[in-house]
Amino acid sequence: MPNANAFPKNPSSIQVLPRELAEKIAAGEIIERPGSAIKELIENAIDANSRAIRIEIEDGGRKRIAVSDNGHGIRYAEVPIALERHATSKIQKLEDLWNLSTMGFRGEALPSIAAISRFTIETKTADQEHGRLLYFEGGRLLKDEKTLADGGIIAHGTCVTVEDLFFNVPARLKFLRSKNSESAFIRELIERIALCNPGIAFHFFSEGKRSLNLQPASIERRVAAIFETDPEEIETVESLFEQTQIRGWIDRNARVSNSKQVYLSVNGRMVRDKLLQQAVLMGLRPRMMEGEYPKIYLDVQVAPEEVDVNVHPAKAEVRFRRSRDVFQLIYGALEKLSQTPTRPFYSASLPASAQTPSSSDAPFQSRLSLPEQSVFKTKSDFEPRPASTASGAISETPRTTTKVAEDRDLASEFSKLHYIGQLKNTYLLFQDAEGLVLVDQHAAHERINYERIKSDFLESGLKPQPLLISAVVKCKAEDVALALENVESFEKLGFEIEAFGDNCILVRSAPVDLPAERANELFSSLLSELKDSESKEIMATDPSRLSAKLERMLSTAACHGSVRAGQSLSPNEARELLKSMDQTPSSLNCPHGRPASIRMTYSQIEALFKR
Repeated sequence: MPNANAFPKNPSSIQVLPRELAEKIAAGEIIERPGSAIKELIENAIDANSRAIRIEIEDGGRKRIAVSDNGHGIRYAEVPIALERHATSKIQKLEDLWNLSTMGFRGEALPSIAAISRFTIETKTADQEHGRLLYFEGGRLLKDEKTLADGGIIAHGTCVTVEDLFFNVPARLKFLRSKNSESAFIRELIERIALCNPGIAFHFFSEGKRSLNLQPASIERRVAAIFETDPEEIETVESLFEQTQIRGWIDRNARVSNSKQVYLSVNGRMVRDKLLQQAVLMGLRPRMMEGEYPKIYLDVQVAPEEVDVNVHPAKAEVRFRRSRDVFQLIYGALEKLSQTPTRPFYSASLPASAQTPSSSDAPFQSRLSLPEQSVFKTKSDFEPRPASTASGAISETPRTTTKVAEDRDLASEFSKLHYIGQLKNTYLLFQDAEGLVLVDQHAAHERINYERIKSDFLESGLKPQPLLISAVVKCKAEDVALALENVESFEKLGFEIEAFGDNCILVRSAPVDLPAERANELFSSLLSELKDSESKEIMATDPSRLSAKLERMLSTAACHGSVRAGQSLSPNEARELLKSMDQTPSSLNCPHGRPASIRMTYSQIEALFKR
């Protein structure tokens, strides 16, 4: 029963909120922190066709924010109207919401900021002699003055100064982070907006010191500046489906520990969208180790009527009318990029005493020293087999035109290598005209097996192979129940199972090509993976949405069926392995993201010997 004390005995009568209170509540939905105010002001400056925007903050934006631009400004008579709620020049009727080409459109930003700060706006158009300055405190107009052409705004543009943000909403101040955290958030915000607008200069000053100085540039150079890398290290990808186009710029060497540098925009508007981010991370997964994320800026251009930008108070989220098509377009293009690397081998980095590592090599130094995860000896068949790309097996995939920037033709790159020998029964040594190539035999074969297994799984499931002697897997009663609940899922993975007593599972068949002695181990690994997943969804028939958990399961199957470190290979087996790498997409990395091959150029080797 409801608690009687939860309801007031004498509820107040219904009444209209005072305007001042209503404005504060509305402002709180739009302006959550200093960065929110800055975002709105920058977007207004962009809509005003500004070519340069200057942002200044003090105390992380709490004490002072100033955003000035050289846009067209606001006409003298319209300045007070701009401070009225819902005053806008962007829309006039409801249908306009579905054909937006501007950053702002609701007319809420300026009055919302003015309601919770000490707010000054000074603006002038190029064709008027005087500009106008308005000053508000907590939403109340206290000053209205003319300004001259030689005042703060020289020719035309707008300058907005926000002081003591949230001074009349002290509860909001308690939720702000430290000065440094708010400043870092604002810088990241400006970088995101700057990526969408490479033709505009952005100057950011924090506590009187210049933090960003971005001059107008090409999109490639703007991306490189934000990513802090050489423009030559930026890979590009482009794909088109009907009226939807995506363009992406990726730092080919960067690997970071979180997804903060996955920058996304829709029609020039920076957004944080889970659907888009999932498509990006899934498409680039073959290139990343678990826990690694890329540096990428991806822009989606779609017809305005195909996207709703009015689903979030701060316009940070969007809703696509055909979200699946957008997902497939992004995923397919980035997966193709992952499968078609612009170089066949990673470059080795040498100690500083021998050679200064280049910027392209540095990110991989830690990778080269990773230990082999485990050592097992198995027999393996290296029959070369063409591997279908996953995107080719995706059902209902939209037909697209995709362009991936490539440095050169990489076909048969591995087959051109001359075999030298095997090092520590783990690394295969090859040479060509450029230098020495080391191939991690387990990583390379694991990628080959993974692509084959994934292709088979997407097409028809893995083929089972009856075991001469059924394997008995001991497990807890709840694990037996979990396995039996997912019999069909295990069948698709090539396992035929049944209950065997109270605490055992009998495995009668395992995937083809998997050594029989590893069937027990692999089944136990897959069962363990299922414990932490939504078992009904993990084997979803929609292969375009392969979950990370499922891909790990397929990777596990590939790992258990691959040649191990410490296993001796004949020269013919080594050569066949390389032929298979030529026929395998994403051969630059193993399924876990580790390098499969490393090149040391002759000049690097000579440097080691001081030649």
